[in-house]
Amino acid sequence: MIYHLTPKTDLEKLAAAAKEIPELNVPSSLSKENQNTFKSAFKDLSQSYKTRAEGIGKEEVTAKADQQFTAFNDKVNSIHKKLGLIEANFANEIQ
Repeated sequence: MIYHLTPKTDLEKLAAAAKEIPELNVPSSLSKENQNTFKSAFKDLSQSYKTRAEGIGKEEVTAKADQQFTAFNDKVNSIHKKLGLIEANFANEIQ
């Protein structure tokens, strides 16, 4: 997932969203292990957004943001797999 020529207003929205992600509620009906995995995944997603917003147009920074996003995606899908849910490709979902 590589973004090019992102308008400044979009970068500002991305940075603002990154601040809100760790505050997302995790269902208390999940096991503590799954709750912690979600919280860790949200931190990865938030960091990915921050990294992308700070380094737009810099290929090495974009690659790091992609790795952080992949970590988020993999952690959430590990929970989906445990719960018998279909795995998601969040890159496709948010584009």
